[in-house]
Amino acid sequence: MEKKLKLEDIEFEVRKQDELLVLSIPRAETSLRTEQELTLLNQDTSYFLHSDVKIDGENIEFQYYLAGFKSFSSINQLERAEQLRLLHNVGRFFKLIDGRSTIVLHPDNLVFDINLMPFMVYRGIKNVLPPLKNAQDDFLKAYKCLVISTFSNEFQFIDLMNGSLARANTTAFELAVQNTENIEQLEVLLMEYYQKEHQKSVKKFQKVAKNQFKGFKIATLSLSIVCIILLSLVLYAFSSKIPIEELYNEANASYINENYLDVKELLKDQDLDQLPKSIKKIYAISSVKTTGLFETQKANAINSISTISDERILNYWIKIARNDFSGSLKLAQSLDVNDLRKYSLSLYENQLKKNTTMEQEKKNAKLKEIESELKEIEDEERAAKEAAESEAQKLLEEKQKQQQLAEQQKADAEKKQKEQKKKQEKKNEE
Repeated sequence: MEKKLKLEDIEFEVRKQDELLVLSIPRAETSLRTEQELTLLNQDTSYFLHSDVKIDGENIEFQYYLAGFKSFSSINQLERAEQLRLLHNVGRFFKLIDGRSTIVLHPDNLVFDINLMPFMVYRGIKNVLPPLKNAQDDFLKAYKCLVISTFSNEFQFIDLMNGSLARANTTAFELAVQNTENIEQLEVLLMEYYQKEHQKSVKKFQKVAKNQFKGFKIATLSLSIVCIILLSLVLYAFSSKIPIEELYNEANASYINENYLDVKELLKDQDLDQLPKSIKKIYAISSVKTTGLFETQKANAINSISTISDERILNYWIKIARNDFSGSLKLAQSLDVNDLRKYSLSLYENQLKKNTTMEQEKKNAKLKEIESELKEIEDEERAAKEAAESEAQKLLEEKQKQQQLAEQQKADAEKKQKEQKKKQEKKNEE
């Protein structure tokens, strides 16, 4: 079945059958003069797939055999350490920037082998096949988009390339990627993250092996020794505490994997004043993601959350996550944002109504306060709307008056011009 594939500004007709992939573009969209120029396409096969090229009428067809390779989308099936290693290896294509081949860094134009080595499918030729040239800045941007989109639950590669890259800064990893200024820095960053993840995997393996050996050893000892060891393990489990940085890393990992409820659960007991702003950000976004708001409302709320946001906004959504609606209401009042005030009031009202331990008299008084504040907000919004409509009406009337005046002035000028013309004609006749 034929379909379209767009890589940057190049649109291909695509056919795929089993392991055979055929890409086709009109010859008119190239600067090809002779077929001899296409021989370059089977050089540098350590970076690109072998291509069988033929000119079929007005089109140029590129045939690729994909046996032994996986599509780049399969990266989602890899462990995080393997993903980082594969992404680090993508940097190798930068060596080709100054060569004759032109490159298209796009997930649909990448495959990888069993050794996590990436290969490009299609490639152009400078001044012959599109893209007609390479640009270092374009490669760096595409590389960043590829890396961030691999781990992001909010942004896809195309979204990032089309303008969303600047907004992809919700995690420490995304910020680190954003702050790299060249390919070398990005490769170093990816290697550092890979080594950290690799060490975690090694430690996990060692821990499992150690526990297995310990289990075998314990099985050979007497019952009393078993009891002592088990008791010590229990005491250790209860007395040990996860280092705070490890907790933050775990929260970040849950956020990246869209486990927003886990983020809230991991951070629920942490002192709000001690949380770094980057952690507050993912906590606040996780709070928004798990609310019952409409998707458009969630999107608007998330757009107001960043590491440079007023900290009260971050704290507001964290208090919502912790069901502290009284606290969130105070923050909304200090921010003087009606939408936030109304949301906290509605949640606080429901919370009070479900409270079976609170004194009824005190509960009724609180509910009355909430009802009064909601009415106050509605009155303010109604008055503001009426004032805006009144102002708009005044502006419209003023505009109409100006138009009428302009039309009258134009009519008067035309009338005067006609009168002058008649006088001149009469004078000429005399």
